[in-house]
Amino acid sequence: MTDDSTRQQIDSMSRAAKATAGRTARRLRRTGRASLARLNRLSGELVSTGVRKDGSAPRSALLGRYSSLIPQRSDLKVAIVANEWSDAVRELAEGFKGARLFVVLKSGNSSWDPDRYGAKVVLAGGGPVQISERLLPFGHLDVVINLRSDTDGRHVKMWRLLYFHLRAGGIYAVDRSSIMPAAKGEPSLFRRLRDLSAYVSTPPSELATLEEPNKSIAESIESLVIDSDYLIVGKGNTHHLKVRDRVATRMLRRRSGGALQVTPLATKPEGTLTSAGKIVSHAHDPAESAADGLDAQLPYPKLYLRRYEGRLCVGPGGVVHDDSSILPDSFRFHLRADLPQARLNNVDERFARLRLQDLPEKTLPGAYYYLDYSNSGHFGHLMTEGMPKFWGWDIAKRADPDLKILLRIPERYPDRPEPRLENVFLDAYGVDPDDIVWVDEPVWVESLVGATPMWHDAPPFYAHPELKGVWQRIGDALIDDTAPEYERIFVSRPVTYKNRSCRNVAEVERVFAEHGFEILQPQRLSLPQQAGIFSKARVVAGFGGSGMFNLMFARNLETMIVLNHEAYTARNEHLYGVVLGADEHWFWSSPDIGHPDGGALYAAHQSSWEFDFDRNGADLERLLGELG
Repeated sequence: MTDDSTRQQIDSMSRAAKATAGRTARRLRRTGRASLARLNRLSGELVSTGVRKDGSAPRSALLGRYSSLIPQRSDLKVAIVANEWSDAVRELAEGFKGARLFVVLKSGNSSWDPDRYGAKVVLAGGGPVQISERLLPFGHLDVVINLRSDTDGRHVKMWRLLYFHLRAGGIYAVDRSSIMPAAKGEPSLFRRLRDLSAYVSTPPSELATLEEPNKSIAESIESLVIDSDYLIVGKGNTHHLKVRDRVATRMLRRRSGGALQVTPLATKPEGTLTSAGKIVSHAHDPAESAADGLDAQLPYPKLYLRRYEGRLCVGPGGVVHDDSSILPDSFRFHLRADLPQARLNNVDERFARLRLQDLPEKTLPGAYYYLDYSNSGHFGHLMTEGMPKFWGWDIAKRADPDLKILLRIPERYPDRPEPRLENVFLDAYGVDPDDIVWVDEPVWVESLVGATPMWHDAPPFYAHPELKGVWQRIGDALIDDTAPEYERIFVSRPVTYKNRSCRNVAEVERVFAEHGFEILQPQRLSLPQQAGIFSKARVVAGFGGSGMFNLMFARNLETMIVLNHEAYTARNEHLYGVVLGADEHWFWSSPDIGHPDGGALYAAHQSSWEFDFDRNGADLERLLGELG
């Protein structure tokens, strides 16, 4: 509905603007969602001067003419972004008195009186990123009002960042008088919103070609007001903050408003692990990035063991979240700038949207230690994601004797009989089978313990030196002393493997066999047999991949030889080598599919390939002859 003053403004629109509005409205009606878009204005010709035709100031208009857009909640949370504490801020604060009010100012002044309105004031003299950072601890917001005077381009950036702070039903409002004219070539907030208005009713499948965060914004817009005084965008869904491990304790407490209690149980200090061996990358193509990540020094971060108490969703794919935040335990690569998680709809490095099908229907009573990981039941992922979190179990169990380990039954193996892979390793670690609980669906829990992993197979790569103690403890219980003893072993991969299949594997195996290597396919042996063979080997060579992860059992390793193609960016074998202090030799060949310039392609990472004897043969023969 529009009042008389708004109707007068619409009547004054140019013929071209009316035609644009009409076309958009017709399009929305055709898709059955016209009620979601309140397109009061689609004219770029009317530029606000700060005085409205009806004589109202922008703050009065927001609380009056547009008040129906403001969510009606008893726990309303409002953020006002402004240059300083002014009459405009004061009037809005008065209008929202009784709400939880946060004011982000560029600078303070002697005239401010936030306590009178119960407002929390924070200063952000920097740009859009700093404003967003200041608001993160306050959780989901219902209203964001931007009065800050800034260029049109920076208003675009502020909107793109702050919009995701809103929960479903919230609104982002900008006083148009605060937007300085856009310079030539600079993005315009008006034009961005006008363009996005065409997507308000578009099915998600038709938005697939949009890049993030535009795709998520287009999916989220529920209502839109483009008027002479305000630009107002209503939000139709909710995004969650991806919380980083190093700030999680305080951030989760503050964002939840106390609903989630976070208690540190233990920490381990940061440090640097330095390899005792030499690292050689043979015949490396300087045009490729294959040698990246083979540093002899690996700085590792501070590790945390935390107890979370509150309503938490434990979902598939290693995702844990509360009402507003995704816990750091959800992220395999928790130090990466973009915090990727395949089970989330990732928007940017800060926010993601949950998948509705991953929400639980039941609550699991009790307290749990979180050991789930992104690819449940996969040997390689258990070794590099699950096992690096074993270190906190003893500490957490002493603190709560009733604590259980929570694990997920793999979706692809719902009927696999016991013992599962995890049972074997946990039993070897000394975990009572009665302390393991399996789930096959998302669940709510009230108490969960999470540990920072001791392993990070992505830039910045790291491995914690104390992980060797975890391996030793498991090996002591699992190693079969009757396993055959081979001084040199070559870990092969079946040609039938879909990922990273090497076409000339037989020729490679022949070369290593001629130099006294026993050719192994570890997956054909029992785990105790695998552990026993690796524990006795002095030289371990093989194709890069999870078969090499039995290096954790090595007790006499001197030299490690890895054959890879240059699009394979994982560095797990290098992390094993550094922890064990072995010499490392890397031989690189070209993949059938390469990464695009400046980008990454999963098909390239898993590409088939052929070991390049022309490039590597002489070096490999020389090295094998020198092993003695």
